[in-house]
Amino acid sequence: MIETYVANTYLVADSHSRGLSIAEIDQIVKVDDLPAEGELNSFRNAVHNVLNDRKILAEYVALGLSVLTTGWIVFYIVFLGNHRNTLLLERFNLQNKNVELTRFAGVVAHDLQTPVATMMYIVDRLRQAADGSQEQNNELIYMLRQVSVEMQSQIKSLLEYALDGEKSIAKSSFIMRDLVLCVTENILDTEGHKHKIVVRNMPDFQSDPKLMERVWTNLITNAVKYVEPRSAADIMIQGWQENDKVHYTVEDKGIGIDLIQADTIFEPMSRLHGQGGLYDGHGIGLALVRSIVERHAGVVYLDTNYREGARFHIEFPLA
Repeated sequence: MIETYVANTYLVADSHSRGLSIAEIDQIVKVDDLPAEGELNSFRNAVHNVLNDRKILAEYVALGLSVLTTGWIVFYIVFLGNHRNTLLLERFNLQNKNVELTRFAGVVAHDLQTPVATMMYIVDRLRQAADGSQEQNNELIYMLRQVSVEMQSQIKSLLEYALDGEKSIAKSSFIMRDLVLCVTENILDTEGHKHKIVVRNMPDFQSDPKLMERVWTNLITNAVKYVEPRSAADIMIQGWQENDKVHYTVEDKGIGIDLIQADTIFEPMSRLHGQGGLYDGHGIGLALVRSIVERHAGVVYLDTNYREGARFHIEFPLA
């Protein structure tokens, strides 16, 4: 359209010399500018659309950045919250361990006083009876040896409990029933095959087989031990899976456990039926059972509804 205007300008200059009227000259220079106006409008609309698209794009980018930023903030808050909860849980567990360690040290110190005092008494008797009969001296030496053996056994049990609590867990897949049958056979070989031990179906649970062997050994040994004098044990071991948990029970028809002791029998140095007497032991077995079970995220407890003897119940989460 501009080129047309320029060409018409030369026509105007020439038209005056030819004697054309103003109306004729005006008719010559007239140009149809509607197409140009349409093109300008199209150009203006195109520019507007480009700017509008960029604005929308900018809004989407801003929204994306906002969502991303919000997501990071939420993630960071959740992470910090979980980290804080983890630290609080670790601190709580550490405090419980410190309390348990302090109490455990006190119980150990108390229990070791008796054999040490006995040994000192026997040594004094030997010193005083230096001129005594050989038979009397031999009796005192025998007593001293017996106390030393018992003290050594007690210390060994304490070390066993302490060291097992620090061992790392090496989980693997194995057949739990086969492990229990092996433990049962070893106990029967030691205690006598007069005892009746039935092992029913048991679901498998991925865990540390060596540590689980300690669990079954302690529970079954206790069931064999705590029966009426000269009586045979009657024990049943079984398990099942329910929802997201694995359950195991060891029940016997022995002398049972006082319900008052249901919460204390799993504490270190806690004896089921007092010190000395018919049933020996150092009160470490059930404490070790609880330690191993809890390290596998499980729980163990005495079934207080069972009254025909004692029944121990273990639960492990599958997840």
